[in-house]
Amino acid sequence: MTVLLVALVGGAVDFSSHARVKTAYRDAVDAAVLAGARIKQTGGTDVDAVATAEAFMEKVKAKNPLPGSLVFTIVDGGVAIQGAADLQMSTSFLGVIGMSAMAVQTTSIARFSQPSDLEISLMLDVTGSMSGQKLQDLKDAVEDLTNIVISDNPSTNKSRIALAPFANTVKLTSDQFKTATGNTNMSGYRGCVVERPGSNTYTDASPDTGGYLTSLEDVAPSADCDNDREIFPLTNNKTDLKQKVRSLTAGGSTAGHLGTAWAWYMLSPKWASLFDTDQQPASYSELSQKNPSGAPKLRKILVLMTDGEYNTQYVGDDSTTQARALCTEIKKTGIEVFAIGFDVAGNQSVIDTLRGCSTTNAHFYEATSGDALKTAFRDIALKASTIRLTK
Repeated sequence: MTVLLVALVGGAVDFSSHARVKTAYRDAVDAAVLAGARIKQTGGTDVDAVATAEAFMEKVKAKNPLPGSLVFTIVDGGVAIQGAADLQMSTSFLGVIGMSAMAVQTTSIARFSQPSDLEISLMLDVTGSMSGQKLQDLKDAVEDLTNIVISDNPSTNKSRIALAPFANTVKLTSDQFKTATGNTNMSGYRGCVVERPGSNTYTDASPDTGGYLTSLEDVAPSADCDNDREIFPLTNNKTDLKQKVRSLTAGGSTAGHLGTAWAWYMLSPKWASLFDTDQQPASYSELSQKNPSGAPKLRKILVLMTDGEYNTQYVGDDSTTQARALCTEIKKTGIEVFAIGFDVAGNQSVIDTLRGCSTTNAHFYEATSGDALKTAFRDIALKASTIRLTK
């Protein structure tokens, strides 16, 4: 009878202690994986994320030290961090009936999910030096970013991506070309444009305000203008985006300022008249507005990617000077700018241009290999994503 009474009364104490400890560990593992995911989202490595989660747990373990395993791992191809605890809590009273320990088990997963209000414009270098495996690496990297940012069900979010492929020119569709240049005579149409003239240089002034973009035919009649490099306005249609990216071919020289300008136009509400109704960019004014959670109501992100120095221009200053001036104006609008130098072999001019264009130093990536390029695009996608507990 005494043993039974001890088990009943003492057992209540043990079960109460077990519930308290299990709740403490469950909540702590939840918080630890969120902390680790945040580190990864803000540019930390997988190792940094795991180390952060483990460090977060040290205080809990010190207060309630338990034997067993507590492991944090990066899972699901890098888009989630998992914490799994399998511990044992010694009992104080239940040992009299052979229950010397009680299991404390919990699993939490923090996952990056598609953001709900996001516009990303990708400037993609498809110059001749990108031929072969480098172009394939770029296609794989963009597809990976697309899979992270846009869900399979477009109706569930508003995330959209635009493409601005460039080489020595940027190409428009025939309708876009007419609107952007004011050229109604389509005889000999090729649809490639060069620098903006006059007072609209380095601005995103809409094409109907005067000072249209200059068509390639006007300044370089013999210059290359390939059909497969047309701009691709904002969309959340993953199939169309991937198809466009897969169709890209490499060739030509590097007019990086043109790619920079058109990547900006993809995000500019002033250029809405150039695109279809459902592809119009959102207003700049929303960039400063916040959701109830404190998160931005809208994020506009511009990604500049190149593998070489800007060496081709048609009107005005050299391409590098024009690109840097454009970046200064882009950042004034509140657009967040990331930049990736792919296999630039330490070219300081390229690095200085891309780093200067980036919102912060942490927004610049020097990718020395195809795998590093994919990592950079994935890192940008994760920084643009939200974090949620899924288990």
